[in-house]
Amino acid sequence: MNKLSKKVNLLVVLSLLLSMMGVAYAAKIKAGDAIQISLKGVPIAEQQKVNGQYRVRDSGNIRIPMINVNIQAAGKKPEQVERSIEEAFKKAQIYSAPTISLQVLEGEKKVIQLVLSVGGQIKRPGRVQYRDGMTLAEAIQQAGDRTTFASKYLYLTRKNKAGELTRQKLNFTNPKVQSIKVLPNDVIVVPQKGALIDRG
Repeated sequence: MNKLSKKVNLLVVLSLLLSMMGVAYAAKIKAGDAIQISLKGVPIAEQQKVNGQYRVRDSGNIRIPMINVNIQAAGKKPEQVERSIEEAFKKAQIYSAPTISLQVLEGEKKVIQLVLSVGGQIKRPGRVQYRDGMTLAEAIQQAGDRTTFASKYLYLTRKNKAGELTRQKLNFTNPKVQSIKVLPNDVIVVPQKGALIDRG
């Protein structure tokens, strides 16, 4: 084998190795993956509303707090999803230059999805993904917000430290109520306007 053939063979091997490395590096996100999202370039208090661990839904998307937008993640590279989230914030005119960092969590780092339920006069009733520090108002926004028929009151049901279910009737128009921190497995029910709950 002459020197030219050896060089050609070496280049072919290197090309294949680089190609294989590229495929591994450019692994795409899949439904069910746990991912860590970090928002930078904005005040810390604002970062905390977004920063956290999310699970890619069976539909392939993730829902971004604050702007309440579904972003397609499955089938895309992490950097593509980062750009999509940044563009969504810009389009919503919330931040002019946000920086999103996304990491796919693997192995023991994968998180168990924590959820709570929001029902009644809600645009998208059902389970919503819980995030650390999530407020009552944010949970309702995640479910699409209240309908035009929603009462100003709501019921919040959760387990106390003794494991017993407790139910509170709360006036959602009160800012202090809106900022109440929710917990995993909480159940929020918004009744219809004009029901007996509005008068008592």
